[in-house]
Amino acid sequence: MISNKQSSANRRNSTKSTGPASDAGKVAASRNAVRHGILSSSLCLPGEDPQDFQLLFAELTASFQPNGVLEMVLVEKIAVAIWKQRRVVAAETAAITLHSQSFQLMNSVNESLGLPYSDQLKEKDLLPVDPELVTWCKTVQEEWDALERAGLRKLTAENIQTLAPSSWQELLVEAQGEGMKPKEYLNSEGTSLTDWLYRRKQSAQRELAKAVTRAKAIELYQIANTGLSILPDQPRASYERYQTTLDNQFYRAIKELRQLQDRRLSMIETMPSAVETNPSE
Repeated sequence: MISNKQSSANRRNSTKSTGPASDAGKVAASRNAVRHGILSSSLCLPGEDPQDFQLLFAELTASFQPNGVLEMVLVEKIAVAIWKQRRVVAAETAAITLHSQSFQLMNSVNESLGLPYSDQLKEKDLLPVDPELVTWCKTVQEEWDALERAGLRKLTAENIQTLAPSSWQELLVEAQGEGMKPKEYLNSEGTSLTDWLYRRKQSAQRELAKAVTRAKAIELYQIANTGLSILPDQPRASYERYQTTLDNQFYRAIKELRQLQDRRLSMIETMPSAVETNPSE
């Protein structure tokens, strides 16, 4: 219970300030209510900057030139609808990014290729195929086929130089790297000329097979990435419904604001102007 003395003091204080009296002051006061309400940080989620919303609201206020509390509230609704629409776009983008993580794409590729776990591809295996490597593999295979068609029982340096010049040049480079002649180099490796060529042919076949698999994997990865760039039906439908709701709120607020402003302006235009009377008449 407050005392009679305190009650009397409260009544005296209440008469000292009753708020703005002028029209301009009342408009300013109404804007203060909006500024401290909608423009407060309570509208913003973590990671969102309240200053960004204040800038949006200021731009809309300058554009629509609201007058009075009702018009300010409608501008406020427009600002909130736009702010939430931006949030929806950001959320949808983040969801798509999360949905299309690389490991999901790689799983899709490996499943499509039917590769066992031990042979499954990694992201590094999706680099573009080296065209020079493919050319080398094809050359090795063609030269081996040429030697086989020749039906030679024993391969010699002369045979290789004639039918497989690329293979012979590679053998020379390997031998020179060890500071040896081709025959000496093969002996040091414990292999024959035929075996060396055969292993080279097998290596080329493996690389060609990898190139084919890699090209197919890249294609599948791109297909999977395109598919994952679209949200699944259920989340996408939720985003679309919410976007439609925000659109309706946005356009309804603009319509109501325009109607209110048109009504206010028409009332101003139809008000009779004051006519000064001439005392002499």
